[in-house]
Amino acid sequence: MRKGSVCIFGGAFDPIHIAHLIVAEDVRMKMEFEKIHFIPCNVPPTKDRVEASSKDRMEMVKLAVENNSGFEASDIEVRRDGPSYTVDTLKEISETFGKNKPIYLLMGMDQANCIESWQDPEEIAKMSTIIVMKRPGVKEKKMPEEFAKRAQSIDVRQVDISSREIRKRLGLRMSIRYMVTEPVLKYIYEHGLYTQATDDT
Repeated sequence: MRKGSVCIFGGAFDPIHIAHLIVAEDVRMKMEFEKIHFIPCNVPPTKDRVEASSKDRMEMVKLAVENNSGFEASDIEVRRDGPSYTVDTLKEISETFGKNKPIYLLMGMDQANCIESWQDPEEIAKMSTIIVMKRPGVKEKKMPEEFAKRAQSIDVRQVDISSREIRKRLGLRMSIRYMVTEPVLKYIYEHGLYTQATDDT
């Protein structure tokens, strides 16, 4: 078990769904992480907007992971104003857990393919080991050497569910049962989330 290491899984989680949970559990078991920290962003710098508020997305992440002792919801980005830059999160994680603890950054292939456009990507590569998960329909692009030497790909189960699809279905008044956990499903309906969602959001 990689005791002492920190694995973080960030994203908009708008909303968090079962594919997020399945691939994270695959990684946790294969890489023998003691815990994976789910970090919903405050404002995603790579997207125009999110449909649900940071508060609602944080609550849904908490509900989704509450019954797995190997998962933990972190508000490290939600409580920080402005766009959520991964490099800032890595710095705070390092200060919180100790500079000598290895940090693993879990991301999908689509995110890895555009990591060069992120804020201070070279610093991200220096501060963390990048774990890249393959995603359905996303082709792998060759990473620049400075990232490739700090990255490793991992095979996870291919579950073709996306937050965008869920938002679209809710906007069309279609069922999303079994695409999210029951507590998240209840939260979405009780708070009337995504009822105005369209294919463009």
